[in-house]
Amino acid sequence: MNPFEAMVYLTAVIGLFGVTLIPYRSAMTLWSWHGLWSSSQAGRSLLFALCLVVAFICWAEASLLIQVMNCLSGQRCGPKDLSGVMLFCSVGIWCVLLELALLLFRLAARHCLGARRNNSLKPTPLCGAA
Repeated sequence: MNPFEAMVYLTAVIGLFGVTLIPYRSAMTLWSWHGLWSSSQAGRSLLFALCLVVAFICWAEASLLIQVMNCLSGQRCGPKDLSGVMLFCSVGIWCVLLELALLLFRLAARHCLGARRNNSLKPTPLCGAA
């Protein structure tokens, strides 16, 4: 197996995980960042841009999954035997792009909005600890 084939199969495996990872990661990220809406104008803009990126990636994944379902149900899949694998590779690429986009948004939020709230489990005076 040459390195290109190994990369294709690795991306297909990422795509198999990406079928559930993309919606889960998108929902968890939007849920954890919903507090940015009330923070500032920059926070609202960043959250709106994040929603647009997440919606586009979920739409792209859904259109690819429709093609995968057509391929699995015996309809026209593609010219070669590995066309289904290539569809999963496309989902894997969208999964990697989502993770890169989330990383860039996290860096932009840290740069534009300053330090984020403390997510540690230590008791703080604001939580009522003595």
